[in-house]
Amino acid sequence: MVRQSREQVLVMMLLRYNEAQDPLGNTRVGSGAEDAIPWTPLCWTPEYRELERVLKLLRSAEPRLYQHLRHRLIDPEECVVRAHVERRRGQRRLVLPAQCELVAGGTHVSDDAALVRVRRWPTWVDEKLVMEAVVRLSGMFRGSPALPAQFSEAA
Repeated sequence: MVRQSREQVLVMMLLRYNEAQDPLGNTRVGSGAEDAIPWTPLCWTPEYRELERVLKLLRSAEPRLYQHLRHRLIDPEECVVRAHVERRRGQRRLVLPAQCELVAGGTHVSDDAALVRVRRWPTWVDEKLVMEAVVRLSGMFRGSPALPAQFSEAA
């Protein structure tokens, strides 16, 4: 198994940041709404709390970097788009629209197109600034970033 860099792990954590915060599936303890206590999401680990801390620092110190990072890695739109299927030397490959990254494989695949689930971000997002923000987060992050075991099991 290849060891991943701090920055690669942070990118994976950022891509699943909202999912880690989601208490879906976590119930409330108590008999009624007034005495119910919300549970912390199972995936909201000390590493995610540390990531939240350094994201707040980045947002206040470098708002421009934070905006590029947020729109690219934390809050990209997930949607289904039609992608062109390109053929070269008998091989087929998907050609995704600009500012898109494949999340899940295609359905309704034909010789020239497929429907695919992608992450899409605004055209103004600058990948260099996103990576600069990730490097800054890595420098501020105390300890070692890590994905929760629940995310590894789901993969």
